[in-house]
Amino acid sequence: MKLQTRAVLFLIIPLIVLALYQYNSYSVVIGQVEKQVQLADSSQRDTDLAVNVRYLTLLNSRESNLAALLIISGNYTDAQKEIATVRDLKRQRLDALAALKSEILSRNNSEKTAQMLHFENTLLLADAKDSEILALMSALPKTGEEQNLIVAKKTSELDPLSRNLLSDLDAIIQSNFAAAQAANEDTLVSLKNGLSALHVFSITTFLVVLLVVLFLNSLTINSISKISDAVEAVTKGRFDVELEQSNIYEIQALTGSFNRVLASMKLAILRTGMSMEDMGIGEALRAKKEAEDKYRDIYERTSDALMILEPPDWRFTVGNPATLKMFNVRSEAEFNSLTPSDLSPERQPDGQLSTVKARKMIEKAMKDGTNFFEWTHRKYKGEDFPATVLLTKMNIKGRDVLQAVVRSRSFAAELDEQLKGEKAFSETLLVSLKELLACLTEGVSIADEKQNISYMNPVLTNLFGKGAIGKNCFAVYKKQYPNYPLPKPIKTGETRSFMVFGIAGRGTFKITQTGILLPSGKHGMLEIFRKVDKKTKGAA
Repeated sequence: MKLQTRAVLFLIIPLIVLALYQYNSYSVVIGQVEKQVQLADSSQRDTDLAVNVRYLTLLNSRESNLAALLIISGNYTDAQKEIATVRDLKRQRLDALAALKSEILSRNNSEKTAQMLHFENTLLLADAKDSEILALMSALPKTGEEQNLIVAKKTSELDPLSRNLLSDLDAIIQSNFAAAQAANEDTLVSLKNGLSALHVFSITTFLVVLLVVLFLNSLTINSISKISDAVEAVTKGRFDVELEQSNIYEIQALTGSFNRVLASMKLAILRTGMSMEDMGIGEALRAKKEAEDKYRDIYERTSDALMILEPPDWRFTVGNPATLKMFNVRSEAEFNSLTPSDLSPERQPDGQLSTVKARKMIEKAMKDGTNFFEWTHRKYKGEDFPATVLLTKMNIKGRDVLQAVVRSRSFAAELDEQLKGEKAFSETLLVSLKELLACLTEGVSIADEKQNISYMNPVLTNLFGKGAIGKNCFAVYKKQYPNYPLPKPIKTGETRSFMVFGIAGRGTFKITQTGILLPSGKHGMLEIFRKVDKKTKGAA
């Protein structure tokens, strides 16, 4: 059997098995990622619908309060318009509630279903009470007693229900936000598992190829050793050797040729009566073989791209297998028709034309004997890649030429590209997080490792102004509140809370600070400003 056939069989079968295993692994990972992305999308839709209901609830409460104030002030014409607006908002809120309920019930999640039904019950109670108060306002009460009745009902009956309604909505929003965040984290885990599977596949493939090469080498090494021993014996004057036939086709052809040459030599010696020393072939054969083996080993087995350039046009005249692979050239004949400019972009990174700079590098090597430099090469009809080049002046058959050794640096470039992709992915996640934070009623800010503010959501922007972004957070807060605590270092994952009274003239805030890791890999700090009512303040 031919060695090539054996190599194909021993390589293709294991690689097919590995490819099937890898395909199955990727199918599992892709299925997990799709499921997690769907979960994140559904949680995002639920959050959007809940935010819409919350917005309509706040808008309804504001318009209802405005209608009551217009009635008390005696502006009945505008009051009637506001009452009509409130009724329209109530209808919109019920429609939004129905959409939210439909989405949540379709998930078949018992916890979220119970949460939704409790919220629906609270909303319907608030809606009924709101309808009762609207009926009173629609009568356009003129006496102080009637107007006081409306105010009393709103204060003692409707307002508590509205607060409970907003509290339930906030719980739904927080629950969906947590679910979306968990789904995103699971997606990252699945992607990392997929990458690990790829690493395992790559390592396994390398080991399989290595084992096949070692196995094939073991098949050929004995036969090649016998041929080498036979040649060595002939160089020492022994002509009574004969090689056994090998079961490998290529080795079999080589041993057959050797035996025929040896038989011809024996016949020539017998006919002429000359000894091997008289023929002068002993040491010549050995020297020839050693030179050929040495050159072949260097030329064919090295992983470096070796090539020869000859004047006057400095085209390539020789290229080893590593060269053809590096530049994606099909044959040595095709490679020999090219020049360095054909395998380079139009310009180098420093802006010089490749044709001009190549000529300078060649001239320097011819003058100094050697020249080592960095170069951007281009695969034949393919992409660019960075490399190092060593040019060495040589003399072949009385003619000065240049030998070039090229080493690719594309691995470092690929690794850098991967890191950039991960950074871009992290930055995308941060943008999505900021969009979610903008929907919260609490103030949220993000500071870098030097405690300079890099982000504020609308709540904090209203408190401190957009000009606070980029400034030291403690300096900004100290300006508004002199008794603000002094800054202390905070570790990633560490959380601390404290109360601040009268900051920015807006009441009492509970501030929670958490150490986080930013997409850049540096430490940062997340701050949450939660406004508390008088009851909470007193307890504190």
